[in-house]
Amino acid sequence: MNKLLIHSFLLAAFASTVSVSNAMTLGNYLIMKQRIASLPPEQAKHSRQVLDTYLEGIADGDVAVDSIKQYQQKKGGDYQPYSCAPAALPFDSKLVEKMIDAFNAANPDADKTVNVAILYVSQMAKTYPCK
Repeated sequence: MNKLLIHSFLLAAFASTVSVSNAMTLGNYLIMKQRIASLPPEQAKHSRQVLDTYLEGIADGDVAVDSIKQYQQKKGGDYQPYSCAPAALPFDSKLVEKMIDAFNAANPDADKTVNVAILYVSQMAKTYPCK
């Protein structure tokens, strides 16, 4: 099958997972990972980049929100972080994927329509609780 056709199909599939609610669900995330795993290496590489870009956005959003909340706290607001990850932990697509996969492994019967960003936050709070 034509490489461009396969890549276009996966991009369309990815876009459809996001456009319904403007967020990727756990079910669609799992489907994307399965599809990527079944592709030849070159097509998998490109499709993986698309998924990684989406997951990187989740990590970047988390860092941005935390920065805003810390700024507000300095201005007299009350701020309690939901998690206390080590300072050296890289906030990237690999971390987001690790958290989503850990959540899914611990909750195999979880609602597959839940936004993966919410699952990421939930698992971060469980993995790196503030003490």
